[in-house]
Amino acid sequence: MFKLLNANFYKLKKDKIFLVMILISFVLSLFAVYRYQSMVDSIVIDRIITEYMANYFGIIIAIFISVYVGKEYTGGTIRNKIISGHKRMHIYLANLIISIFAGLVLEAIYIGTVLLFGTKIYGNLQQLMSLGEIFLYTILIVTVYCSIYNLITMFCSDASIALVVCIILFVTMFVVNSIVSQKVNTSKYIVSTYYDEQGQHVIDKQPNPNYPEEKELRIYKTIYFLIPTGQADVVHMACSESSIIDEEKVNKIKENLTEMPKYALGLILVSNIVGLYFFKKQEIR
Repeated sequence: MFKLLNANFYKLKKDKIFLVMILISFVLSLFAVYRYQSMVDSIVIDRIITEYMANYFGIIIAIFISVYVGKEYTGGTIRNKIISGHKRMHIYLANLIISIFAGLVLEAIYIGTVLLFGTKIYGNLQQLMSLGEIFLYTILIVTVYCSIYNLITMFCSDASIALVVCIILFVTMFVVNSIVSQKVNTSKYIVSTYYDEQGQHVIDKQPNPNYPEEKELRIYKTIYFLIPTGQADVVHMACSESSIIDEEKVNKIKENLTEMPKYALGLILVSNIVGLYFFKKQEIR
């Protein structure tokens, strides 16, 4: 196992696709800091820090894993490792670990760059989570993405097929999340404010007719928490500037932050057990 990891880390340092992804992450961080300058009074740095994970990381790591791990099939590396006596479980886990490491490096570059330049413009963290908590959620979501994409890539003997499948999967999850998140994050009440005839400020709170029923909401939440795009959206929502002024939204976000990790950990466990099972059965040519 140690030899496999050592070889993977050595290969990663010279991998061109990884260097490209590092550059892209760095450019995206600078772009994120720049694009919100006109909204400096309403945007908090927490939102910028988590934007990469919510919008870009899934597609970037999908391309990296499908190409980096997929090359082991096209180059015959996996076959040679098996012939050399390495256990299939060790081969699978070594690729998973290097994928998670690469994902965390890309996240660290983005977050570090945003903090370096962004705190001078937008100030320090202001929202529901500390930087340490953001890092912990980031590690969790990176591991979920890598577990899923590593499963797909290790199952596909053709790197190009793995690349297409991973990209299609991300796009599908992104679209599903955009639909489901609206239902999950719908406010239970419609709040309107106005001044009455006496000039008194009145807050009118009416039930939202579009709010899902309990069973329907539970289904939406399950889908939302089971897909990594939804998990990343939970963290991103907790770091949006609007959450600090809406008590209902704050309570809902806190509830989501507590519930979501259970689904993420379950997804990590199941995807890796399934991946190991099929990889052990797979015929390597």
